[in-house]
Amino acid sequence: LDMWENKRDFLDLISEFGEIHATIGTTKNTKADPSLIPPYVENHGVLDGNGIQTLLRETKIFVGLGFPYEGPAPLEAIANGCFFLNPKFIPPLSRLNSRFFEKKPTLRALTSQHPYAEIFIGKPHVYTVDVADFDQVRAAVKEMIASSVKPFIPYELTYAGLLERISAYLANQDFCSKSNWPPLSALETVYSKPGQSCRDICLESGMVCEPEYFPHLNTKESFEKINVQCSKVSSELSVAVPSFEKSEWNCYTQAEPMLFSCVGEAEDRLRICPCRKYKEGQIALCLDCG
Repeated sequence: LDMWENKRDFLDLISEFGEIHATIGTTKNTKADPSLIPPYVENHGVLDGNGIQTLLRETKIFVGLGFPYEGPAPLEAIANGCFFLNPKFIPPLSRLNSRFFEKKPTLRALTSQHPYAEIFIGKPHVYTVDVADFDQVRAAVKEMIASSVKPFIPYELTYAGLLERISAYLANQDFCSKSNWPPLSALETVYSKPGQSCRDICLESGMVCEPEYFPHLNTKESFEKINVQCSKVSSELSVAVPSFEKSEWNCYTQAEPMLFSCVGEAEDRLRICPCRKYKEGQIALCLDCG
């Protein structure tokens, strides 16, 4: 029930537009905490798969409460023809500001409850909004209510998409020796803004960061290819390399390959980033890789 904490004002706003249904698990010895669950919420308890699908087919908007992160439920809702109201996180949540991620071995920063839905699905199915801004929430809900969407499943989440990935992996990778796949022909090297991660600059450029390419950028020559003339090249242990400082043109390469990271960033550094374009609806595969 933690996700319902401190959400009363937000739920009051959502309730202005229609009925609110929930699937909160209880037992004969426990009941939903009335201080967290408003009386206007109809709780169906824990439903089986068929029950969930039936409820979603009767639903207009699937409302995120900020947790769980990156769960399958929003995707199931979208697949059943729902809109998804996706809470935006300002600032993004990471191990630096979230107890949930505090001890987890990741530097990822979540920009919303469901970044995949935010970035790779988006409108008209997904509205990512700051739920603390009630004017923004109200405008988004009104827009969703006034329109409609058809059920949608991203191609990569279909059986055909799964089989295409498996086929590409098996056909193009040599599991007994080192193989260059994805092919280097798909590599597009860019450098970030100061303090920006490779993940973000690649997405900003309509691509994704491909970590398999990092070893190919970890040389002085890779800097020269993008017209960065290094006055000095140093090797260090850091998640924010390869990178360079524009003030004195100091360049840095990675001393430990296990530390290559798409999400590492440093305020005074510009990352050298391995981006690649991807097939529409199939992020895991580059163009002409399948």
